[in-house]
Amino acid sequence: MYVKGVGRPRETVNEHRPVDDDVGILLVDDDPAFVEAAATFVGRHLQSANTYTAESPADARAFLESNASAVDCVVSDYEMHRETGLDLLETVRDAYPNLPFILFTGKGSEEVAGEAFRAGATDYLKKEMGTEQFEVLARRIEQAVTASRATREAARNRKLLDTALDAVEDVFYVFDASGQFLRWNDALADQTGYADEAIAEMHPTEFFDDGDAERVAEAIAAVLDGESVTIEATVRTKDGESRPYEFTGSLLEDEAGGPFGVCGVGRDRSNRARIHELEAVLDGLGVPTFAVAPDGTLGDVKGACDRLGVDDSHVGRPAWDVLPWDADSALATAVDETRATGRSRTVSVPLPDGDAVGATCLSSRAGVSVRVYLSEAPS
Repeated sequence: MYVKGVGRPRETVNEHRPVDDDVGILLVDDDPAFVEAAATFVGRHLQSANTYTAESPADARAFLESNASAVDCVVSDYEMHRETGLDLLETVRDAYPNLPFILFTGKGSEEVAGEAFRAGATDYLKKEMGTEQFEVLARRIEQAVTASRATREAARNRKLLDTALDAVEDVFYVFDASGQFLRWNDALADQTGYADEAIAEMHPTEFFDDGDAERVAEAIAAVLDGESVTIEATVRTKDGESRPYEFTGSLLEDEAGGPFGVCGVGRDRSNRARIHELEAVLDGLGVPTFAVAPDGTLGDVKGACDRLGVDDSHVGRPAWDVLPWDADSALATAVDETRATGRSRTVSVPLPDGDAVGATCLSSRAGVSVRVYLSEAPS
């Protein structure tokens, strides 16, 4: 049978720094007196412990099937009736591959230890006489659980980071000093047409024609020398399409402070070029336009902006103080979203004379001024 162990006496001084959260420990031994003593003394030395006991591998499996989330570490004897601790370890590794498992046994030998580690044991500890052995066991449990939680946290953080990077439209990349790609987001594969397997085998300069490849190589060398570099170059996609990009690169250092690699961002400038062409056409037609700078001030005004009650004399003043819309308006929200994402937005806005027009917010890239063009109200 299995029972919840009792005993985390608060008057006992904890001699080891406990992990921050409670630690669920499943102790497995076919000696009822020993397993209860282990639960008691481990609880004294590790005050964050919630101890559970099982007197056979079968009981341990049954407990784990319904209470796996409560267990942070399994501690098992080696020789028990019908089964061994290694039989239980095999089951645990199949169902819970990352759960710490310590073999705590009176059968101490290099052969048993080697077999335990080959089977996936986290640690191996030989039983000794006296209660001091439980202090050592508590320390080993704490170390195993701390390492396991750190590994899980790192995995979660990496997954969150990967998800965030893949949500970014710009290309993100990390490669080492030899040019071996270490990490990249989905945008690199999507925008170049190369599969992840191909990118893993490519050098950064292979994305460019010879002329730009040489310039990119020089920029990489400059980054590895400690410079922060921004360079414009034309990417040649797998399908042979030429696409202009702006790349930034920053140095990554190793633990000794030496150059390890480069991380950076590549931004497709194709959209910027199209926007510049559109701006030239609209400006030539006298379409009312104005800009809102990153600091929220009014930028250049062009075309028939007299309908808005603004002219060049208002440039540099807070945009939503001089324009006929306030900072909580749909247009102000659209401008903020365009600046944050680089994506265009079109909303219907009222003019002072009562007419409604369409306001299109355009930005060549995130974080810069947003140009607003007024036209007929969108249908």
